Parts: sequence; structure tokens; C-alpha cells
Amino acid sequence: MNGENATLPADPWVPPRWLAGLLSAVQFLIVIAGSGVCMYLVGRGLVLDVDFRIFVALATTLVFYFAAIAIHETGHAFAARAAGMTLVRGAFFHWQCVFSRRGWRWRRRGSQRTPSAFVMAWPDPARALRPQMLWFVSGGVLANLASASVLALLGSWVPAPANGFMLGFAVLHLELAVINALPMVSGCPTDGLNFLAWWRRDFEQHPAAQCMRLLGRSITGTTADQLPDGEVAALAKGRDGVQLIHGWIVMKAAQNRGEWQKAAEAGDRLDAAIAALPAPAVAANKDFRWQVALETAFFRSLVAGSPDAMRQIPFNANGDWFAPHLWPRCQALIAAFDGDTAARDLLLVESQRHAEDSIDRALPISEAGLTDAVVTLRGLTGEQASSNGNVL
Repeated sequence: MNGENATLPADPWVPPRWLAGLLSAVQFLIVIAGSGVCMYLVGRGLVLDVDFRIFVALATTLVFYFAAIAIHETGHAFAARAAGMTLVRGAFFHWQCVFSRRGWRWRRRGSQRTPSAFVMAWPDPARALRPQMLWFVSGGVLANLASASVLALLGSWVPAPANGFMLGFAVLHLELAVINALPMVSGCPTDGLNFLAWWRRDFEQHPAAQCMRLLGRSITGTTADQLPDGEVAALAKGRDGVQLIHGWIVMKAAQNRGEWQKAAEAGDRLDAAIAALPAPAVAANKDFRWQVALETAFFRSLVAGSPDAMRQIPFNANGDWFAPHLWPRCQALIAAFDGDTAARDLLLVESQRHAEDSIDRALPISEAGLTDAVVTLRGLTGEQASSNGNVL
């Protein structure tokens, strides 16, 4: 899955409404108190007019807050790598990046439909899942606590006004650690809620945990048709995002077996599942839905012996950014039907280059089979293929 909102859903336990309301109130108070204390500590040592001192203290607090969030997400990334996980993508407010084999790609994102800042990583299937996830979800809070300790220590040594800046920054780190440790859903599950879920040993049998395990196998080169049937079937019992990943795996498994009609039908079911989500979730999965529609049109074109289905799908820049191999491959099939072998081959080279650069090692394996289908128009009758000038 390559869509921006292809993230793991909440864990099995969600606080009851009364507790969620209480925790939200506590979180709000902590943010207000922490910000106020930071402004006070920064401003108390400044020899400035009162109005300008307040402005400097407020501006510094805002800068410190963004810096503390950046350190928090960096902590998640370092913890993931230390645990053996593979970084997939991340975001920091209006900027996002996708990791690849040659490094990463980044861009400014438009409307924010996902959390303001996050790091996404898949586990190593050769290692125990639970320890990896516990380290990963703890990394952000641990980074903030470590930063708060170092800054507080330095702040006790240096003179004013520098000590006020360091102590204020330490307070914001402590604030961020505490509000992220609260077990609640604030747009998405907090680190504290995820930690409680993974701390439970029985959670490894939950569909969300099974999903992480399967994604880890894909990252290391196991194609969808080779994933254990029982584990794939277990995802159907999950919620929202897990069910979408189940639908995606079922579709790609049929694709890898060359069962184009079944793959197209699975794509239709997946699109219907996305459409049935609440309106905010449908909007969040807009780019992923485009990928599903394009894949389904690809399969239908092979079944029908005509590229008409693909010609009806407009280009989507956001979807293409997450799955840059997909559009060239589909355009290559159109070129193949049109008998333009030169354009077909150039587009297939571009598609395979993007697939090879993906950190998902199963992707180039799957795409190699699809490249063969485009070149030979496998799935068509001999008469259909011959009429398009592509029998090799």
C-alpha cells in the first residue's frame, strides 16, 4: 500500500467517552501550563521592555515547541532503526518524505489529512514483533525525556539569560512526553495507548498486529501470493485500515497469479470498502483509492483486450508521488495496445526503475511479472494479441 493514509488503526482498547474527555482536558491543561512556564523562564532573564519581552518569549516558545516535536519524531525513527525496523515514510507538518533504497524523497504536502507529524516503520519479520513495536512507540517519549534531562542539567549550570532558554526548552520536552504518554485517541492513538496495546502479549494475535507482521514480510521480499493464507484471512476481522490492507493483499495476490478477473473483482470490493468508510476517512484515502482504481482498470484492460478502462482514469499527482511505478506501467499497457513498442519499452523501464528503488522488496518482483504481461499481453487470446501487433 502506498497511500498517505495507509496507516495502522487503533488498538483493541479505546478509553470510554468519560475517560477520553477527562484525558483531553488534562492534555489541554498540560499544554497551557507547560507553554506558560516556558514563556516565564525564557522571559525572566531578558533585559527588554515588557511588551517586547513577551513577544520574544512567545516566539521562542513556539520555535521550541516545533523543535521538541521534531526531536520526538526523530526519537521514533532512531528507535525503529535500533530495533531492526524499516522506515517507510514520515511527515512534519507541511512536509513529508518517503524513504527509498537510494535515500528518500520529500515534498511539501497540501491539505493535512494525517497527523501533523509522524514516522511510519515496518518490522523485521525475522525478529520478535512485540519488542520492536514497544521500542518504536516508546522512542518519541524517551527522546523528549532524555532531552529534558540534559537541558535541565545544563540550565542549572549556565548563567542567565541562557539558563532560562534551556530550562524553558526542557519544560516543553517534558510537556510533550507527558501528553504523548497519556493513553488516549487524539486524532490517532497516542504513544501511550499504543504502548499499552503492545504491552499485552495477547495483542500479537490481534488483526492489527498480524497486519504489521505481514507488512514486514512484504518489505523483505515476500509477495502477496506467498503470504500465509491464515494470516491474510485474519486481517478481514480487523477495523477500517486493516480491512483495507486485507483487500489490497487479496487483490495483489490474484494479480501475481495472473488471475486478472479475480484481481479486478477484488479491486472493486476494495473500492467499495473505502467508499463505505466515514466521510473523513474516504477523503484521507483519496490517493490510495486512485491507486486501487488504476490497478483495477489495468486488470480489466487485460481481460477485455482494450485499454479503454485505463484511459478513463485521470492522472493524480499525489497518488503518483506515493506509487511512482504505477502510472508508467499502466501507460505502457496503453502503448502496447496501440502497437507503440518504443513507448511501451521506455515506460516499462521507468516503472521498473521506480519499483527497484522502493524499500518494499516484494514490489519489483511483482512488477516484473506485470512487465511480462504488458510485453506479451498475457491474458488476451492469440487473435486479440495479434491484432495489436504484440505477439513475441
